[in-house]
Amino acid sequence: MFLGTLGMAKHSIMIMSYDEMQKLGVIRCSHDAVTLIRAALALLNNVNGEPASLHIMKSTGTFKKAKFLLKELSEKLKSHWSELEAGMKRPSQATEP
Repeated sequence: MFLGTLGMAKHSIMIMSYDEMQKLGVIRCSHDAVTLIRAALALLNNVNGEPASLHIMKSTGTFKKAKFLLKELSEKLKSHWSELEAGMKRPSQATEP
């Protein structure tokens, strides 16, 4: 593992919140380790043997701001998925007559 147990303890990595439905979360770490943590997360390619990838959307210094950004991003994603679903249900694309 890139950081190992000692590295994780040293840099105080913690999952602060995670939304299973939206697949969005907030990770906390020490401010001096942000670059290292971002690199470690970029190297992630599986979780419990299942293929996975993480995409860092924003970085901020406070949990309050992170929660605000998470809510904002979640709303944008919901809107995006609604638009995609609406587009898939056009009569010209329907499989039934």
